[in-house]
Amino acid sequence: MGAMKCHLALLCFTFGIGAARAQPLLEEHAVQEAQSRLGLSAEVARVVSTSWSASQDQPAYILIQDIHCHGEAQSHIAQLIQNVQRLWGVRDIFIEGAFAKIKTHDLPSYFQDEATWPALTENGQMSGTELALLQSGKEKTGLELIGIDDRRLYRTNLQIYEQLNLAKADFLDDPLYKEHQALLEPLLDLRMTPASFADYQTHKPDLSASAHLSSAVRLAEQFYAVADQRSQAFLDNLAQKEITGPKVMVVGGFHTKALCARLTQEHQSYVVLRPNVTRAGYATIYENRLRESARLLQAPQVVALNN
Repeated sequence: MGAMKCHLALLCFTFGIGAARAQPLLEEHAVQEAQSRLGLSAEVARVVSTSWSASQDQPAYILIQDIHCHGEAQSHIAQLIQNVQRLWGVRDIFIEGAFAKIKTHDLPSYFQDEATWPALTENGQMSGTELALLQSGKEKTGLELIGIDDRRLYRTNLQIYEQLNLAKADFLDDPLYKEHQALLEPLLDLRMTPASFADYQTHKPDLSASAHLSSAVRLAEQFYAVADQRSQAFLDNLAQKEITGPKVMVVGGFHTKALCARLTQEHQSYVVLRPNVTRAGYATIYENRLRESARLLQAPQVVALNN
């Protein structure tokens, strides 16, 4: 392959899952029923939201929330993909952070040694979708990964991340930042959930006295706005694909709210799955990978793969 290969993802989507909200009894019943119909162990993943009715043999969409570079989550994502393959013969898995079909020969050469797969997954080098692709190649189940991201919007999100990372030294000691740190820190670290971002918008402080802080906040707000645009692009691009069976998407948790809102508006059934995790400590690995990716993205002919 002549193009460079790199593994890219976006920071806000690592932290965009958040705690599950309290659910009405009717919705809780639907969630439990979907968990049972999928035959899922809670040790692997939980259904956190669904519009899949008992009268439908299968949901139109399955949204798997990604926790980037978290080894335990990635292993469970691979298991989830195998599960939907067994249930409905799903062959196509649609992913963010990529713009075309990905085959096993597009992956790094050191991925080909099966003995290294557990360690590569655990240390954040191999994603669950990549692991599932490699396992499919071994078992000849015909799995394909297909990118549904928007290249321009994706690049914009990553460039904003880079600019915010460089700007932090200018506002961390700002008294205005320290005064509102509880509200601003998750915003500027790009780790808000849709709910916490909505809360920020309701309680946004006046920062006009600090030019550096105001500029950084505008960048962060732009980041989340672009993230929502990417969510719409996922479904627009997926609508152009002709497939049978459920459309399985692996995307960061921040996208879930916008995706579910549109699917509800379009009367499409869906199930949202959250991989079970029992360990923390993956964020440093992810941020280091992201900084490297931000630099690589500036190079020509970069092909972005999901991780």
